[in-house]
Amino acid sequence: MEYPSLISFKDQPTSSRLMAFFTIFSIKQILLIPHLIAMFFWMLVSGACAFIGVFAVLFTGKYPVWAEDMIIGTYRWMMRIATYYLCMTDKYPPISWN
Repeated sequence: MEYPSLISFKDQPTSSRLMAFFTIFSIKQILLIPHLIAMFFWMLVSGACAFIGVFAVLFTGKYPVWAEDMIIGTYRWMMRIATYYLCMTDKYPPISWN
């Protein structure tokens, strides 16, 4: 069985001490405010897609591809935000769900 999204991490040879300093003094939370605002609205849209998808499966027997792409993209974006916040990467995540 093939999964729609795979999570993998590349080992970073060095980590930025400046980003660790930002984490200690909660500056990363401030940097993530635009992501969290946009993510709130994307999660509402993803919830609506999931709700519509339930009825699409009920009546057609297939989950719509556009709804699946929307939900998977939203969770990918959420994982990029989480890995940045939890210091798994120093790369600032882009605001996109691709």
